Amino acid sequence: AGRREFLLGAYRDERFGPVVVFGLGGVLTEALGDVALRVAPVGEAEALAMVGELRSRKLLGPFRGEAAVDREALARAVAGLSRLVAERPEIAEVDLNPLIARADGSVVAVDALVVRGEPKAGGAARPPVDTGALARIFHPRSVAVVGASAGFGKWGNAILTNLLAGGYEGRVYPVNPRGGTLCGLPALRSVDELPDGVDLAIVTVPADKVEPAVEALARRGVRHAVIVSSGFREAGGDGPEREAGLVARARELGLTLIGPNTMGIVNPHARLYATGAHVRPGPGGTTLVSQSGNLGVQLLSFARAQGLGIRAFCGTGNEAMTGVEDFLEALECDEASEVVALYLEDIRDGRRFFEACRRVSRRKPVVVLKGGRTGAGQRAAASHTGALAGDTKVFEAACRQAGAVWVTQPGDLLDVSAAFSAVPLPRGNRVAVVTWGGGWGVVT
Repeated sequence: AGRREFLLGAYRDERFGPVVVFGLGGVLTEALGDVALRVAPVGEAEALAMVGELRSRKLLGPFRGEAAVDREALARAVAGLSRLVAERPEIAEVDLNPLIARADGSVVAVDALVVRGEPKAGGAARPPVDTGALARIFHPRSVAVVGASAGFGKWGNAILTNLLAGGYEGRVYPVNPRGGTLCGLPALRSVDELPDGVDLAIVTVPADKVEPAVEALARRGVRHAVIVSSGFREAGGDGPEREAGLVARARELGLTLIGPNTMGIVNPHARLYATGAHVRPGPGGTTLVSQSGNLGVQLLSFARAQGLGIRAFCGTGNEAMTGVEDFLEALECDEASEVVALYLEDIRDGRRFFEACRRVSRRKPVVVLKGGRTGAGQRAAASHTGALAGDTKVFEAACRQAGAVWVTQPGDLLDVSAAFSAVPLPRGNRVAVVTWGGGWGVVT
């Protein structure tokens, strides 16, 4: 009989920390890449489910006259290794390959590699943003547009006209150094002319004028700002330094910022359409958070065409102060958000994202679409384990482990969100499928 060989390993992902991997071993490890992953640590029940996820799981049963592999023993090994790497940060990678299944079903490791290394700090984590502050950004009673303009095609014009055309009922204060009238409203010549305590500022001035504008806003009692302006970290050069200085100054002054380089925000329930695109979806229960502003507003346009109601939208921009992790934590407590749809390209604090996603998904569906799902991001590794567990595989595994629904196309992000918004989450396993015919029930 041919030997049944498996792999059990672990390594430290730059975003999510320790990850445990189980799959086919021996010469088939790279050839087939048939592996299951989990963010560590995992319990034995989770490990048992993980073992059963292999495409080649038939090898775990009785095979060519040999007994079924002891899955419980494998699950104990997976869980034990996951605890080891979670508790011992000096262990960088572990590779047990191959694990050979004996004829009686027992499993023995015949080769092992352990790589020690300095504990990784991971990506630079942002301090959490107060979730109450985020909620207030989406429910302003008054809005200042700093950099408002009469010039068609300029951000200051698009934001202002969208606010007014969308029927926003709060006070709107255009700020432009030329003064005069903009869209029928008196334009203030400077931020210093604003009344005290405007709830939200949307800033569209050039990058070098953003920090002075934020300082002036703080003097007028403004505590929340959406920075649409570009020319920061995304632009290279001195952009990253300018962005770091802006965030440090905003924190000193007590302001919460979204952006910079953001497409803006939307809350149809408050008739707040503060983006650069002329799209106004109707109110509903789906909240869309997108790390791509352009893709995000395209999805809003599709949602409007399909009749999918939106609770709120945010293009996160550069996430200099406020990131996806903050929005997830805020949405956990937002009863009006019935479904959370995320378009992600990268996350800075993977562990925090994972824990927040796990909490939120217990209360409402979380649907995730990730960009950049190619092999270009594969990390160099000393073991089979690290090479097999590429960036996208780990990201997908972490999202699924946290209870999110993983999709691969923008249309699917909306379609799945629409289905969840129309039908509540099932409680338990009493789910029936009613279809036009048997075939549709089979593919469901």
